[in-house]
Amino acid sequence: MVAARMLTFDCRGSQRLRLEEMFDLQDSIATPFYHTFKELLARTPGAFTWEAKPVNMPAVLLLWNSMFRSIATAHLALGGQPAARFIFASGQDRRTEAEIIAGEADSLARYPASTFRWAYDAFAATSERPMVGIIELPAIDDEIKRSVTCGIHRSLALAFFKPASIAQPESLVPPISD
Repeated sequence: MVAARMLTFDCRGSQRLRLEEMFDLQDSIATPFYHTFKELLARTPGAFTWEAKPVNMPAVLLLWNSMFRSIATAHLALGGQPAARFIFASGQDRRTEAEIIAGEADSLARYPASTFRWAYDAFAATSERPMVGIIELPAIDDEIKRSVTCGIHRSLALAFFKPASIAQPESLVPPISD
């Protein structure tokens, strides 16, 4: 079974909490939006917007961007407030991943003293792939919002890192023959 490294940083300023876990890439109760995201990625793999209005919850807005097949970013808003940012890195092209992670870091952690900077440094330094880097922002202020966010990033991970498409390290990929 294939698993993804989930590396999460919450929004606690200088007391930022780092959580690490391995997540099995299989359809389960932990991936409630998997089929929706799988369909959206099949139709528009480069970019999509997904909106939902759950009962007794703030509205959900997800912006997905994947200019390259091997890496993607997503921004999540809850009730119109930025809630989380995600990076999905497959390991297929480490140079492109490093550039995208650096670009995301520059957009959120512009200043060297930013408490977000070391989170992005950790995403870049993590050697395990596939990897999901998660930054939780202040809008995630209760367990219900955290659960919704977790269901979204796990569902996206499963849809994006389909086990058949997960790359082996380049040295293990057989050469293409004519």
